[in-house]
Amino acid sequence: MVYLLIDSLIMRKFVSFIGVILVLFFSCKTEYAYTAEGFVKAEVRNYDVDGCGYLLFLENGKKLNPGELKEEFRKDALKVWIRYSLRKGVMTTCMAGENIQLNDIRKRK
Repeated sequence: MVYLLIDSLIMRKFVSFIGVILVLFFSCKTEYAYTAEGFVKAEVRNYDVDGCGYLLFLENGKKLNPGELKEEFRKDALKVWIRYSLRKGVMTTCMAGENIQLNDIRKRK
């Protein structure tokens, strides 16, 4: 009888442990998950040259001009995940980066 009680307690703790691990695993987005969804790494920089403002710098050095950037993302050296598409035929005063339509942006950890 005592052995059954001990086995039952051990099994409950084991199932609870596995449950916690699964919740943590599926709740944290990994770098792979973001890239699989079409996101790329970028860094927000205040680029007060050539009439720009805040630009997004990709890891390969490419500069992107998102036009308007939400206030919460207007922080110099902020690391973000972005999904974007190129905007053709758009003229701006910023001559430093490619004009883009920012489809999604999220802070990186």
